[in-house]
Amino acid sequence: MQAVRARHRFKFAACGLLLALALFGSAFLGFALVDVFFKLSVSSRVFWMALTLGGVAAALFLAVVRPRRRMGGPLPIARQIEVAFPQLEQQLSTALEFAGDPEYSRTYSSPELVGALVHQARSRSEPLPFGKTVRWRPVLVAALVSFLAATGVTLYASLEQRLFRATWQRFIHPTAAL
Repeated sequence: MQAVRARHRFKFAACGLLLALALFGSAFLGFALVDVFFKLSVSSRVFWMALTLGGVAAALFLAVVRPRRRMGGPLPIARQIEVAFPQLEQQLSTALEFAGDPEYSRTYSSPELVGALVHQARSRSEPLPFGKTVRWRPVLVAALVSFLAATGVTLYASLEQRLFRATWQRFIHPTAAL
């Protein structure tokens, strides 16, 4: 179950970083388009950069921090695994409940029964591929969006090198007199 938890954490981090990259690249492309046509003032450039950094921070928070907080402890992950593998018949979550709290175990059962339950849950769950319970589709979507934004920035940089350098400098250093 720790491997499933680690995969979830990796998924959240990858999704967040890819979305932040996509947002930053898209914000730059939008900035470049507007700046080329309207020659933005310093205050407008600072506002655009603040909006970009705020968006990147929000993307990281919503894709990494928030899901990690909502993931919970081992019990919700065990229940998620039991939904994916009904043959476990809630043995995994029950074993975690009883084995995780010795006082609860002594009050409602005997240590021998709990030990047998933990052993049975371990033996029934060992051959199962728990990694398949993690959905990777959000990471793939984030990777696609990030790839499209990176492709747009790369095309702009290769087709209009002088203009790209100027708008990049104005985007990264909004207060500079360029």
